[in-house]
Amino acid sequence: MWAPVFMFEEIVELTDKDILPSLLFSHPGQKISRASRINLTKSGDLFICPCFDEPANKCRIYPRRPFDCVLYPFLLVRKDELVYLAIDKKCPYAASNSGTFRTALYKGYLKRSLQSKQFIVLAKNNPEIAGDYGPDPDIIVLSVLPTLSRALNGTSAPYNKR
Repeated sequence: MWAPVFMFEEIVELTDKDILPSLLFSHPGQKISRASRINLTKSGDLFICPCFDEPANKCRIYPRRPFDCVLYPFLLVRKDELVYLAIDKKCPYAASNSGTFRTALYKGYLKRSLQSKQFIVLAKNNPEIAGDYGPDPDIIVLSVLPTLSRALNGTSAPYNKR
């Protein structure tokens, strides 16, 4: 189940401006001043993001959507001491375009951006942005992000180039 992560700064902005209620980010064991996954709401047999307007088929906060949603269908996946760039093939666009030249170019752009100094600072303040998706056949790992891995783990984690 994928629920978007809102970085702490995003939560503060959305709740301070009364765009979203803070209870959408309340979880047992939730740490104060940390990023958080939004609580999904039940809709029939599914759980959906409360920001999603089903009748209109669009996001209610699209101009202010969190980074995690901007990144999607790409995901930051943590496994052991490594962080990977992955793609969710449940997304119809990803399923039909994952092998295209355009997607390969975008993957390269993301790899550079997600390992930039600016993003490293943001990620260190919000390590929850890299999620543990466990074994999921719909999540395709594209490549390791060694600089981000080392920054989030405070180590010189080994990695295999992909």
